Amino acid sequence: MPVIRPYRDEDAPRWDAYVAARPESHFGQRSAWKTLTERTFPVRSHYTLAESGGAIRGVLPLFEKRGDSLFSAPGGLL
Repeated sequence: MPVIRPYRDEDAPRWDAYVAARPESHFGQRSAWKTLTERTFPVRSHYTLAESGGAIRGVLPLFEKRGDSLFSAPGGLL
């Protein structure tokens, strides 16, 4: 059964490897997009991942704007 949990900084290499391995992925789903967006705009990230058997099975890169709306990084749920 997959475990859904928040992204941690140490997840970056595994997160990026998962994104890179998926043919339907988008560069905006990589962990660097999180850093770039947080430094450029007044947003908070809410990155979430699903893992099972020690492997990442899905990623959801979200940002919060002004505390009342969420929007996805380019590419969205993967």
